[in-house]
Amino acid sequence: MKPRLSRRAALAGGGAALAASLAACAPPNPGEVNAEPTIPPADGKVHLSYWAWLKDLQKVCDVFNASQDRIHVDATWIPGGNTGGYAKILSAIAAGGGPDIAQVELRQVPEFALAGALVDLSRYGFEEQASKFDPGAISQAKVGDTYWAVPQDTGPVATFYNREVLEDELGLSAPATWDEFYETAGIVSEAGKSLISLDPSDGSHPIAWVMQSGANWFRPEDDGWVVDMLGDASMRVAEYWDKIFAEKLVGTGYGSYTTPGTPPRRTATSSPPSAAPGPTR
Repeated sequence: MKPRLSRRAALAGGGAALAASLAACAPPNPGEVNAEPTIPPADGKVHLSYWAWLKDLQKVCDVFNASQDRIHVDATWIPGGNTGGYAKILSAIAAGGGPDIAQVELRQVPEFALAGALVDLSRYGFEEQASKFDPGAISQAKVGDTYWAVPQDTGPVATFYNREVLEDELGLSAPATWDEFYETAGIVSEAGKSLISLDPSDGSHPIAWVMQSGANWFRPEDDGWVVDMLGDASMRVAEYWDKIFAEKLVGTGYGSYTTPGTPPRRTATSSPPSAAPGPTR
């Protein structure tokens, strides 16, 4: 199906880390969309639809709308990304509809771009605005030489811990390096407690750790993509955590963001060292 380039295919939007503009439909070859001419500015009032899983987003849109003469944004709540939101977005775009703007996580931008579901913002001069954003965030909105999304926020990794348990009861300091984390986890485990508890079904932490280690799992090269999840940086992180799990130094019994009613052991900290070593107190 040849993509139809409408006003919907030329606008920018938001994400749980990014703001992504959505194409009129999702062709198998995103290059077909890029080959179309750019859309000129509208003469009259512009109404935009914004799909996102942020609560009360319409209240934010109402504040924005009150400050604008030509642009009006209506928000629609959708389920969080992989719990149904992404499927809903892609299905709507493939059918020739969908929102003008959608919330898309940073890590999902390459997938949406490859599906032809995003607009090439570089064709609309977005490079001129790129310097206004955090370098780490804006780099994830770019695939190859093209900007496909606008950073909305980021989710930094940090360490927070229970001082009463870790410092007062055990006499330990929060680990600031991965070597210190391993040593501290061992001491806490010997005391009958768990330094942290990880949800085995949550891949967010491993992704952050391999990025900190310098891994780059997906990168464009020539006319295709290179997928490298077995590089030295990734294997270094995997071997480190294999050792910790083998020695049973951390807990794995609770899901993300859950509060156990009567935990068998007290948890001293809730997350490992941040991407920039040095715990947040």
